[in-house]
Amino acid sequence: MEASEDMIEAIDGLAHAIHLGLSNLGNGNAATPMGALEAHGQAMLEAAENIASAIRELSISIDTFKM
Repeated sequence: MEASEDMIEAIDGLAHAIHLGLSNLGNGNAATPMGALEAHGQAMLEAAENIASAIRELSISIDTFKM
């Protein structure tokens, strides 16, 4: 009987670990203010803004050089 109790305990622990891992991927019950996917999306937006800013600066430099 003890082996089946150990098996139930192991399955319950695994289910808890999976639940904890999945909760960190979204907003609900996340360990951080943003979930992992939202944090990644925010980082992508910031990187895109940095690239856009560099392109704008390059464009201004090219326009200035042409004059």
